[in-house]
Amino acid sequence: MFRIAIASIALMCLADSASAQTRPGLPLVQQAITDTARARVDYAFQLEHVFGGESFRALFAPGGQPRVRLIAPANRDGLSEQLRTDFDYIAQHTEGVPWCANEILAHIRDVRLVREDAAVAVYSFQPTAQSVTGEQTRQVVNHLRGEITIDKARRDVSHLRLFAPRPFRPYPIARVDVYTITTACALAPNGRYYVSEQTRQVRSNAFGRSFNIDVVRRNRVLASPQ
Repeated sequence: MFRIAIASIALMCLADSASAQTRPGLPLVQQAITDTARARVDYAFQLEHVFGGESFRALFAPGGQPRVRLIAPANRDGLSEQLRTDFDYIAQHTEGVPWCANEILAHIRDVRLVREDAAVAVYSFQPTAQSVTGEQTRQVVNHLRGEITIDKARRDVSHLRLFAPRPFRPYPIARVDVYTITTACALAPNGRYYVSEQTRQVRSNAFGRSFNIDVVRRNRVLASPQ
């Protein structure tokens, strides 16, 4: 859910009428990605992962062995089976601070201005399989829409949201009423926004049964690299 993949923009060849609507937001997103990449620092950070009311806390240290280690509980034996699976995934795939202007945003399309003021500009977009993380989200990405907020002064991404605008059926036997991923950002010491909290909420029904998923991950960048 929090892996960063390297990609590039491929959205600049549009019809003239469509370009007038979609092109203004793309340079802002690309600039945010570029500026963040240039300012990137290998900070240590603490993370908290919450699933179904259970949680663990861990520390990522760039030079650590291992780089991700549990803080609470002290070892994997204190985790439920689900949290053990989640921790192992995070430990294997976390490569550093999750920045809000990450490279996978280069793959969003149909970017359109929704609203703006002196401080921020908000754009809607269509997410693609290359612009999201997590296999489940990739499978339903065509049913989702997105909103991205650009902090004009910092030329950076300050908020992201993926959501299903209406209920959908990924399979004939299943119905998804709510699918929302919300990313809140905070400023790191280098002046760039990182993912301070990401929440995923799913409300679905299959075989006459309701299924709810609530996942929260919080990150706190430490003041200096470790």
